[in-house]
Amino acid sequence: RTMDREAEVVAQNEAGRRLFDEGRFDEARDIFLRAASDPAALGAALNVGQCDLRAGRPHDAEACARRLIETSNGFAPAWALLGEALAATEHYAEAAEAFRHALSIAPTHGLLWGRLGDVQQRDKAFEAARESYMRALRETPDDVGTLASLVALKRMLCDWDRLDRLSAALRQTVREGRGAVQPLSFLGEGDDPAEQRLCATAWVEQRVR
Repeated sequence: RTMDREAEVVAQNEAGRRLFDEGRFDEARDIFLRAASDPAALGAALNVGQCDLRAGRPHDAEACARRLIETSNGFAPAWALLGEALAATEHYAEAAEAFRHALSIAPTHGLLWGRLGDVQQRDKAFEAARESYMRALRETPDDVGTLASLVALKRMLCDWDRLDRLSAALRQTVREGRGAVQPLSFLGEGDDPAEQRLCATAWVEQRVR
């Protein structure tokens, strides 16, 4: 692999990422695919699958993830992509297994713990989901989405242990504008009109970016 080829891969990834961020997933995929012709460009190959996922082709994303896993079994992002693809086709138990494998490689990755909790909750493994969310917050305390998910889940389970403290932290996060929380789930955190308005505004702004 020459330095020129390495620089070309970097440039292609940057160009693909710009298109991806603009929602031009198929165009981005074409560029990532060219970069992925370099066997060492695992990130580019992963990005091909991410484009498939965002473009509504989860089966293609799953195939991409499995190819990466076959050649690079210890590449945690490939297992995470597999988990996302399986979740998109509602194979939640298999998705959870993929996320657990990713976490066996990267055990301090808080966002992966949060995604594991999400698919466990969709699979109705509520107790396991609660533990995953709690671990996610230990690893990534500022993850507002996971905090909101944990608070809502603990209410559903009638688990009052430390719920007041967690709810207060969530409300403070909304007041300070440090993250977007789904407004319907936030209704359970009090009836302050100003807080509810802030929550709804932040949620809408995030969705239209």
